[in-house]
Amino acid sequence: MGRVSGVKVLGIIVLLALGGVLAQGLVALTQSPALKLEEYEVIGNRRVAGQELIDVAGLDSGQHLFTISTSEVVERLSSVPWISKARVERILPSKLRIVVVERTARVVVNTARGPYLVDSQGLVLQQGEEDLVVLEDLPVDGLIPGERIEHPTFHHAWTAYKSLPEQVRPNVRSISALTVDQVKFNLKGGPQIFYGAAEQMEQKGVAIVAVLERLSSTDGAGMTIDVRVPSQPTLRSS
Repeated sequence: MGRVSGVKVLGIIVLLALGGVLAQGLVALTQSPALKLEEYEVIGNRRVAGQELIDVAGLDSGQHLFTISTSEVVERLSSVPWISKARVERILPSKLRIVVVERTARVVVNTARGPYLVDSQGLVLQQGEEDLVVLEDLPVDGLIPGERIEHPTFHHAWTAYKSLPEQVRPNVRSISALTVDQVKFNLKGGPQIFYGAAEQMEQKGVAIVAVLERLSSTDGAGMTIDVRVPSQPTLRSS
């Protein structure tokens, strides 16, 4: 028993010694001047400039890599409207890598204060316009980048748009959405589609295709296809 107890004591002494060495090594590592931030690498950004993301990260050159809270940096990066996901990696000895996934603009929302780029979930990305489908008449005065459009009219209009048949959707130039039951689609060089609310969407898609197939490219100009009652679609002059 004495011999066994002695072995146990020796083992404890060895473990304590190793723990002390490791602790000293960790202290030395976190204080090493070789591990100071000197270089950044930004990956995955297209919409947001790398320098802007570095500035948002809020770090100073010369800061020790192991004093940087990567979770805090990720939180700061996530405040940029375009950034959907972010990851921060320490690359020894002196580099910080920022990896981001950006959101995609899907629609231009026109307001009294100008156009805004918005994603499919209604998140406002920035003011501006691109070659995207345009949403008009939305009852909002202006939008703020980083905020989400909560107005139900936006979600009805976008849901209705996404439900359109694949051969119709690419031809939509703009969407008019004053209220949830007054959604209209304006086709490129063609008729207007009075869609109504985002309901009976499959039936409305069938009705739209059926009417369009009866129209020639010239017949459609200045006409309105009304599919609010999809079982009885109508065609009239706008």
